Amino acid sequence: MHSAMMLRRFCCYNGVSSSLNSAPKKKQLVFMGSPQVSASVLDALFTASASPDSMFQVAAIVTQPSSRGDRGRKLMPSPVAQHALDKGFPSDLILTPKKAGEVIRLLIIA
Repeated sequence: MHSAMMLRRFCCYNGVSSSLNSAPKKKQLVFMGSPQVSASVLDALFTASASPDSMFQVAAIVTQPSSRGDRGRKLMPSPVAQHALDKGFPSDLILTPKKAGEVIRLLIIA
């Protein structure tokens, strides 16, 4: 019960302090995903971040590198990368590391 009251006070305090600022700074969100189901989650995040009272914005996307697919064996981006490009997300903020260990280094550079 004591922790619930502390949490309520904390939330109320944060709500008051953020309303005093004319334009609170949005948190930067890095989205990680590749399959089609992740593209639908990314779409929901894009929609939510477009709201004027949103507390975050999608700053970068980390997904698998393009792979050869279909019969023509054309180089195809992951469903997440393709969806982000279709929505107008900058291609230089779509990171496609070959190894998982490269993610941190790429995020620091971006």
